[in-house]
Amino acid sequence: MLLFELLPSKISAQSRSPTTPAIPDTERERAVDWARTNNKWGEQCEAVDDFIFQLHSGIREHTDSTLTWLFGSGTTKSGKAFLLEWGLGAGCDWWWQWWCGSERRFAATELTGQPTDPLAAENAIAFYAGADFTLRELQRVAGANGKVPSYRKWTGMGFNRVNVSKPKSLTLGATVWLRTTAGDGDDLKLQTEWSSSAWEGVPNGKYDIYFVFSDQSDSLYQGDPIVLDGNNVEIQIARIGDGRYGVRVMK
Repeated sequence: MLLFELLPSKISAQSRSPTTPAIPDTERERAVDWARTNNKWGEQCEAVDDFIFQLHSGIREHTDSTLTWLFGSGTTKSGKAFLLEWGLGAGCDWWWQWWCGSERRFAATELTGQPTDPLAAENAIAFYAGADFTLRELQRVAGANGKVPSYRKWTGMGFNRVNVSKPKSLTLGATVWLRTTAGDGDDLKLQTEWSSSAWEGVPNGKYDIYFVFSDQSDSLYQGDPIVLDGNNVEIQIARIGDGRYGVRVMK
């Protein structure tokens, strides 16, 4: 995942045209035209150059995956946030996937009434390749009082990396646990002033994931399980309302 912090003033362009291939495809033309027309800095700017570069390199390197961009409200002419997608069946509702899923498409969706995603309100453009962009709310585990089911430190070493991160604007700490159904696990501290922390060498397996946040130390939250099988995972924490948290898991 790449997150580009863009200043709210005009950005000088650094053209990548010598290394950017031509755009013969109509859907790709639509995607580039959208970025040129709707970004707040104009047609010739670094944001457009980055978008074209990400589009072409993403198509080349992630042939079976969806490419996703989130244009924060501070990056568009309209002042509204947009979700952009490129891939098989992009922009199609699930009941139409059987019909349009065989074609690579471009879709731009205004995130009206969805201020829960903190990135949508920032002066930033986020790019995700081959990952699930969805921000899912964490569930508070009733009566847990901040206690994770018992576990023992996992033995042996794997080749997986699990990174836990949060926006710089989210000033709170967190303790995060991974735990297998067999009872193997470990905990990780994310200090208030840190933006990320990571486990290295995590063994393969299916892990439940738990969170305790510094502003709600008596509450235990649980997210969807993650599966590690020779892959790295990024877990992004976000506050999505008063007393509510969500995570975005990207593999």
